Amino acid sequence: LMRDVFMKRRRLQQRPSSMCSSSSDDEFKEDRAKAEAWGQKREDHLVKAVQMDRLNRHAWNELGLLFLERGVLDKAITYFKEAVYLDRNQCAVWINLGVAYHLAGHLEETKRVLERALQLDPTSVEARNNLANLYKKQGELQKAK
Repeated sequence: LMRDVFMKRRRLQQRPSSMCSSSSDDEFKEDRAKAEAWGQKREDHLVKAVQMDRLNRHAWNELGLLFLERGVLDKAITYFKEAVYLDRNQCAVWINLGVAYHLAGHLEETKRVLERALQLDPTSVEARNNLANLYKKQGELQKAK
């Protein structure tokens, strides 16, 4: 899931080298503007959903994903924390929070929330891989296995 988010973000940010003509530049700018408008519309709908039902953990999680895509990590973390508060037993939300913490450089928090995700779902490949990568990054190779 998070890999898909980052791949989409990367595609929007990158322009193939074959795009050389001014018409291609215009098409790229137009596509970029459409994507930004869609993102704003998505944000507006999610904010409205949260205003209508403050207990809607799905909307909080989606807001977190939206701001994670945008690279606004402090907001993403805030929204994921709200989603976790509303449903402490949802492994995927804990993983999302862990990814946001990791990208923000909060490695101890990353470790704590990914370990919690694994407690909730010991079979979660995504949580296990993210945690192993964190251990590897911190030089804890025994734990990474």
